[in-house]
Amino acid sequence: MAVAVFSSEARALEGMKKSKVKPRTVMPAVMTAKDVLGMLGKLNLTMAVNKGCATGDITLPPQSLLKLASGAAFQPVPDGPRENLTLDKVDPADYPTDLVQAMFEVFRQHHQFRVAWIFIRSIPGQPAPVRKPYYIMVFMQPRDEAVFHDFSLVAKSVRQEYEVNLSLTPADTSECVADLFRQAPPFYVAADYQPPTVSAPASP
Repeated sequence: MAVAVFSSEARALEGMKKSKVKPRTVMPAVMTAKDVLGMLGKLNLTMAVNKGCATGDITLPPQSLLKLASGAAFQPVPDGPRENLTLDKVDPADYPTDLVQAMFEVFRQHHQFRVAWIFIRSIPGQPAPVRKPYYIMVFMQPRDEAVFHDFSLVAKSVRQEYEVNLSLTPADTSECVADLFRQAPPFYVAADYQPPTVSAPASP
């Protein structure tokens, strides 16, 4: 069971109308985001955000609500020796399944997401980090900062074991997308997206 939460009064009215809620049976209440996230998380309840709204909806589990309420989901990436940082492609057999599934749910709801890649960070000579550092590269068309923000909330709150870094391709993106296709196959491609024709990445 999930508790319905809406981002505005207009969304609440839209969601209740879509769900055919009978008049005078439900009254929306207003709370700060931090309070409602913390309360539902501590009660071990799932949150359904903007359920039934045209903007699309997302579902967040209790552990994600607690991370969002405490701010843990937004902790910056620790500083390190970035001059030696490299991004390696991830074998599909090693994809973080729960993270990928959560992202797919958002991609299916929003047509703006066209292609997405997943890489993992490595620093030569450094021990493996406790939290696996994944980098998600996303191509949106058209770009939508609000939708991308919702996507980032979902991706960053999946598991504490992951360090999830998100990046949108630049607005003038044709060469950037082609370069990403050369580096690695994407883990998501929209059904109606036509990938660019590029040469295969060079063997190491």
